[in-house]
Amino acid sequence: MLHGARAVFFGALFLCMLAATPAPSPPPSAIITGTWSGTLNAQGRAVPVVLHIIRASGGILSATLDSPLEGLYGLRLTGVSAANGVLTFALPAAYISYRGTIGSHAIIGTFTKNGAALPLTFSRPGPGTETPAATPVMHGTAQPGGPALVTHPCAEGKSKVSALCGTFRVYENRAAHAGRTIELGFVLLRAEHHSGRVVYFANGGPGALTTMYAGAIADGQWLHPLWILRSRYDILLLDNRGMGESAPLDCNGIYDPAHPATYFMQLWPSAALRGCRAREARTHDLSEYTTDNAADDLNDLRAALGYRKVVLMGTSYGTYFSFVYMRRHPQTVESAVLNGVVPPHLLTAPLSDAQGAQLAMDDVISECAHDAACHRRFPYLGAHFAAVARRFDAGPVTVTIRNAITSRLQRVRLSRQVFDDRLRQLLYSESSAAYVPIIIEDAYRGNYRPLAAMVNLVTLSLVGLVDFGANLSYACAEQVPFVTPALIKRTSTNSFQGDTAVRAEQEACRTWNVRPVPVSENRIVRSRLPVLMISGTNDPASLAIYAQEELPYLPNARLILQRGESHGGTTPCTDNLIVQFVLDGSARNLPTNSCAGSFSRPPFVLGLPRP
Repeated sequence: MLHGARAVFFGALFLCMLAATPAPSPPPSAIITGTWSGTLNAQGRAVPVVLHIIRASGGILSATLDSPLEGLYGLRLTGVSAANGVLTFALPAAYISYRGTIGSHAIIGTFTKNGAALPLTFSRPGPGTETPAATPVMHGTAQPGGPALVTHPCAEGKSKVSALCGTFRVYENRAAHAGRTIELGFVLLRAEHHSGRVVYFANGGPGALTTMYAGAIADGQWLHPLWILRSRYDILLLDNRGMGESAPLDCNGIYDPAHPATYFMQLWPSAALRGCRAREARTHDLSEYTTDNAADDLNDLRAALGYRKVVLMGTSYGTYFSFVYMRRHPQTVESAVLNGVVPPHLLTAPLSDAQGAQLAMDDVISECAHDAACHRRFPYLGAHFAAVARRFDAGPVTVTIRNAITSRLQRVRLSRQVFDDRLRQLLYSESSAAYVPIIIEDAYRGNYRPLAAMVNLVTLSLVGLVDFGANLSYACAEQVPFVTPALIKRTSTNSFQGDTAVRAEQEACRTWNVRPVPVSENRIVRSRLPVLMISGTNDPASLAIYAQEELPYLPNARLILQRGESHGGTTPCTDNLIVQFVLDGSARNLPTNSCAGSFSRPPFVLGLPRP
């Protein structure tokens, strides 16, 4: 189950892969952290790039890359190392790697994309653009290891929005209130006009990183309602325990870009997962990474920061988190915005995957049939998709991909479970679903290269955006234990995905082996708090029916049903309603039907470049 977990610039990267254009580390010296800029000269075109090396946590570096000319910001890098005076990083999904020698004012090296090497020198920005010096401010109740809350001034995004960056120490075992402590990383974007109020954003997954998006939110590039609300509200971004900068359970190595044969056959490569489980269990109690504990962490951080109440804004799994927080700490909630609704008592994941995948695929087929250009190009899309899916009944299909590390073509076997799930993930947004007809048509005619490129891209795009160990700790404790054979049969019937994904996740959970939460934790959430829910009718992950079934238990809630929309999407119209709801603190007079026709699907892709 990976719900709302990624923000993939699919089209541009996918086209690069087809056209054949081509991981955290020891503590660096102090000069490496911060912002660096450079210019790539590619085919006579100057392309500026900006590198942000950020927040060393426990001696571990993380970094993001911006390409402003292409409108790409916050691309999460892997393999970030500054050992022995050499900086290295990679972006496997785009076949990008970098190696450079670190100097006091410049990093001189080579940028490689799909085997093509280009010189690239990074230098510090000019005077007056640096982030303010970090002066720690300590708050809160002392715990072993020092003050619970440590903050320092920072600035986020191109617009250098004033913020606080920091850590908050909590006990790993909250019930015992003793033993090992962990530090949670957070970013607090300051309101333009101080009001003492705060919006907390809960990301998807579980396991999706959050603080890495601080710059994009500060610049209005992502989650536009938060950018507007920052006029009056502080914006709190916290990596929940086990994710990002908060004692991460990343397990990113289970998808090794150098060895695609493993992740083309298994959604959860078993040998790599066993190795990760053994490593993480040495430094973490894997059963303590649950939504209940994470919700209590947030409540303690809220109090330490001095906020009386929070506005919850969750997407996908973030809505599940918000429900749990509302149940455990209702007196501290001002209101809640829930987009792509996952109520705990409905056990939607991974049982919703099969139904959602079929729903979204049926919609693509129907929309293509009613689109003149798409129907003319793909007149038998439904039949051809069924034929491609049936080929996997006989076993894995052999496909050819370009290895993200070596840039060489490689033949691998693609299994049914991976085909089913990665196609479902492609249906998460209309911009990526626009590629489905051409991918299926090419596969039907025997050209599996676009299909293989899609599987590779979707898989590697998750690396660095999701901490897979955290995903398993949460899901294997809270949802998978309560999946029964009868439920699997009922939810997988009449879906092309069938039970492949849920069986794969059950097997992964047997390996991860964490303690299930009590079944009572999945009880109905009843609340009189003001709640605004948004659901897409074609959501392959969080079915709209779940929001509709939760509505009677929330008497002060309203539901915006976005016809034709997929997973966690919004339009300018719904963004305005979100802002109005938060500012009013009530959904009572909200015109929820006013956005019914505000969504329009992007055009289908009718052709792809040939190698």
